[in-house]
Parts: sequence; structure tokens; C-alpha cells
Amino acid sequence: MAARLTFVDSGTSDSRIANLSARALAGADERTLIVGFSLSAGQGTKSMLIRGVGPTLAEEPFKLPNTLQDPRVLLFQESTLIFENDDWDGDATILSRNSELGAFPFITGASRDSAMIRDLSPGTYTAHITAGSGNRSGVALAEFYDGGNANGLAGPRLVNISARSDAGGDTETLIAGFVIAGTAPRTVLVRAIGPALGAEPFNLPGVMPDPVLVLYDSGQNIVGSNDDWSAEGNADELESVMSRVGAFSLQRNSSDAAMLVTLAPGPYTAVVLDYNGARGVALAEVYDAE
Repeated sequence: MAARLTFVDSGTSDSRIANLSARALAGADERTLIVGFSLSAGQGTKSMLIRGVGPTLAEEPFKLPNTLQDPRVLLFQESTLIFENDDWDGDATILSRNSELGAFPFITGASRDSAMIRDLSPGTYTAHITAGSGNRSGVALAEFYDGGNANGLAGPRLVNISARSDAGGDTETLIAGFVIAGTAPRTVLVRAIGPALGAEPFNLPGVMPDPVLVLYDSGQNIVGSNDDWSAEGNADELESVMSRVGAFSLQRNSSDAAMLVTLAPGPYTAVVLDYNGARGVALAEVYDAE
């Protein structure tokens, strides 16, 4: 559910979204963790390190219970499968890029985590994190690292992420992370969607009835939160921004959540939970709003 590409960067600012991640329950079939992202129009291609992490999350320093034992990553451009990986197999190039881009190391070269490096043209992509052997569900982390390009600020940029999962509480919480890189603040649109997924044109069953969105900085300080998006008095502004960045529209007075926030450079985490603790299918989205 990545947005259609509408953003064209001027190439004059170094402020940008650099890395994206999503953590949620994942598995086979309807429990696939679906993460979409878009690259803006620009010169050349962008190198991307894409990872599906499961076994490493069970070890130090994370020690998460019930992790996905054998994550598999399938990368689609629009609806076409362009690459896939089951086990990263200690690939030396991936090992080097993990270190260069600040990605935490996998536990061993024989771990069943997945990773790929691809040069991607401007456009819309979707990564499916699903179960490999055994079809067992568990907590997984999808990660997308900006590996740069030969054209600097004139090259394609990451402009949004959208992660959809059957989410609940505790380790099954839907969490979307991103980094604002550069030296200047950047304005982003962040959304947590539940009820809108149950309506046209999606018609998904079992959606999260009342998602609450909380945004944290690297120090776990709350920098923004929202329950019902149109109840804050800035619904007109939000609707205008949603239309401009290509986000699908929301009904006024729906229980979906959204906020527009200007952030200093650094890492941020968007957490999606239901107001009453219910579980259901939810969508977390982050859009570059400049």
C-alpha cells in the first residue's frame, strides 16, 4: 500500500528520510508483513539494503520472544516480483554494507535472516516479509537502508513507507521507524489506519477499530500523538497534505489517526495501538510532506 509517486525533490536541501523499518507479527498467507515504499523522481538509481530479520531479534541485545524463525523477503515493483531472498548465507557484500550503513549485525553468517542489495529506479515498491520453511508466525523486522547514489541530492530519495500487519499489543505491536538525515528539520505526515481499511476500496476484514498513533524520538520522548485525525482542528490542512503526497483520503470523524509534524534530524519511532486494546489489521504510514 505504498503511495503513488507524486513527490519531486528540488535537490537543494540535504534533509531527507534516510532509513525505514517496520516491526510486527509476520507469517505466511494473511499474516504476511507488507511494507511499501516509494523513491522520488531523480537522476539514476538508488542503492537499497533491504532486510527481513527474525532469528537475530531473539538474541542479545534484543531478546524478543516469539520471533519469526525463517523470514523470507519478496520485493515487488508495482505487482511484479523482481527479487527475493530466503537466507542471507553470510554474503560478504551484505556483511560489508551492514557495517557501512549502520545496520546491526546478524547473529551469525548461518542465521536464517534475509537480506538483499538492489539498485532501484524511481517508483513504488512493496516488500513482503513472510515465513519460509515451516510457515510459523512470529515477530519480524523489515528494514530499508538508503545506500546512496552517484548523483547525490539530485538522485532518487525515499519519500514514504507504509507497513500493514495484523497487530495487537506487547511484541505484536505495529512499529514503524524512520530516520531524518541531513542538517535541517523535515516535515512528515504520519498516519495509523484501521477503519478506512474496512471500507471501499480495500474492504479488509478484522481491521483495528480505533488506532492510536504515538511518535517517539530516540530518547523515547513523545514528540506527537493522535487518536482521531479530524478532531484536532487541522483537518483541512491534513486533507490538503494527504492529497498532495498521494495518500488515500480518510472520512471525516473516522477513528483513523494522523498528524503532521516537523522533526529535527534523528531517528523516530511510530507506534500503533488500539485505544481499547483490541487487535486487528492496521496500517502505519510515514510520508515526506515537503
